[in-house]
Amino acid sequence: MARVSAGADEEEISPEATLSLNLAFSCKRTKVRVTCASAPAQAGAAGGGASAADAGDSAHCDDDRKMYLQAAIVRIMKQRKVLRHTELIQEVVSQARGSFAPSVAMIKKCIEALIDKQYLERAPAALDTYSYLA
Repeated sequence: MARVSAGADEEEISPEATLSLNLAFSCKRTKVRVTCASAPAQAGAAGGGASAADAGDSAHCDDDRKMYLQAAIVRIMKQRKVLRHTELIQEVVSQARGSFAPSVAMIKKCIEALIDKQYLERAPAALDTYSYLA
């Protein structure tokens, strides 16, 4: 923003001052990070329910979180090769803590999806142990 009118050397902007927008301005230090924040649904005075756009955003956010969890599980299992269920849950929660707090049910669904995709398998000797396949 630049002042165009007379009196540009004053510190305060008067109501009569004319301003112009510098469209060519760019700052290399400006970084924008947008995360999926799950806000609790509140029944407000404006409508009372979630709109279709909010439901779509929520579903998109859930899909992103599931993909994040699946990637974290694959990274962990690639390093450890064989891991017990409780240890895997703890590792995934500790890795995802910076982004969001995953529920154990969501992690279990992601593990099942990875078993279906044949990234993981249950160890034949112990059913609470997973082995990395790929």
